[in-house]
Amino acid sequence: MNIIELKKIRNTYGLSRPAFAEKLNISKDTLDLWEYRNKEIPADKEEYIKYVFSEYFIGGKDVEVIGGEEELFRNLPIGEQMNKIYEELRDIKNENMKLKEDLIEQKKLNSDNTNKIIDYVDEYLKPVFDYLLIKSDTVNKKKEAKK
Repeated sequence: MNIIELKKIRNTYGLSRPAFAEKLNISKDTLDLWEYRNKEIPADKEEYIKYVFSEYFIGGKDVEVIGGEEELFRNLPIGEQMNKIYEELRDIKNENMKLKEDLIEQKKLNSDNTNKIIDYVDEYLKPVFDYLLIKSDTVNKKKEAKK
């Protein structure tokens, strides 16, 4: 990015030098060095400028999309990024609510099945257990009587 592009971006957005510097998180003096003294813009700051003013670059001036969806997301204006994040969070919340409902339904089914098993044991197996318990008591009494 050259100095002319930097000035074009600032003018396109109608920002004063102090407002532009604040938006870039730099001092006005640093911006003056770049705009008036032709000091080279560091690569990391150049990337940051492209990120902050991505709609300027997406407008056809300097688009370089190389990383798929993540790179396209990075190049969206911040408002659209926020909307996409909101949509993604809303989808995750809806999915979690559906999973929670499914889990509650599964717990209800498990509880119903457990109750059915208990009812079955009470109805069909309890008499068998009672008989075995009586039989065991009888055998124990006979053993004691022989002693």
